[in-house]
Amino acid sequence: MVNALGDQNPHRDLYLSPNHSLFIDGYLTLVEWLVNGRSITLATMDDCEVIDYFHIELETHQVVFAEGAPAETLLVTRDRESFVNFVDYERLYGVDKRPPMKPFASIIKYKGSRGEVERLLRLAISPVVDIRDASQRAHDRNAVRAELADR
Repeated sequence: MVNALGDQNPHRDLYLSPNHSLFIDGYLTLVEWLVNGRSITLATMDDCEVIDYFHIELETHQVVFAEGAPAETLLVTRDRESFVNFVDYERLYGVDKRPPMKPFASIIKYKGSRGEVERLLRLAISPVVDIRDASQRAHDRNAVRAELADR
């Protein structure tokens, strides 16, 4: 949704995969943790059978602006075999022998059930002592912004 992250940020509707990160408050935060059901929602692709993802790959992992929102470029950490066009890539550029890229900034992730429990505990304790991580603070800020916009 327009303005979901702040004034004119993004300035048009922006569609990202849930595993794509935005650079918010100095951290890379997975889009899936920003979904609040109002200003940031999961898109329904009822009329689509296939979704094509396009990545911007640079020499290093960076942040670029997508519709005004600070979004990460492709972070290459392993081989490209999961991409549909990896054979074409290797024909054009050869086998990529570079080491894995280092992330532009720290990435907030919750890994497995233990990470999910930790995330829920942070939320439960935060009304008493605020120990939310950056993605949780951004999520709450975006939800308040959406509520104010509805008025």
